[in-house]
Amino acid sequence: MLRFPADRAHIIFFNLHLTVGGSFLRVLWNIRRTTMVFLLDLGYGWAITNEAHMSRLKLLRDERRLALSKLESLAEDHPLRPRYLDRVRELDDQIEELSALE
Repeated sequence: MLRFPADRAHIIFFNLHLTVGGSFLRVLWNIRRTTMVFLLDLGYGWAITNEAHMSRLKLLRDERRLALSKLESLAEDHPLRPRYLDRVRELDDQIEELSALE
């Protein structure tokens, strides 16, 4: 039971302070959460990009190995030999470019 108007005003002010303060804390919490989500997304994005980069590099190396084995199995005068030789050189260049990005 409240006896004086000052007590009532104090309680109203205190409740208002809690409401505004709570709203302010909620805004800060949302900013923090949004920032954390953004940083996590950024991290996951980097991890996914890095994984895709490594997968692409592995595929290029596998393709180069297959083209090189096919090139070695062809006779010196085979008509497809220059084509496989160009492909191996092209793959070497791509692998070198991707390796430089690591």
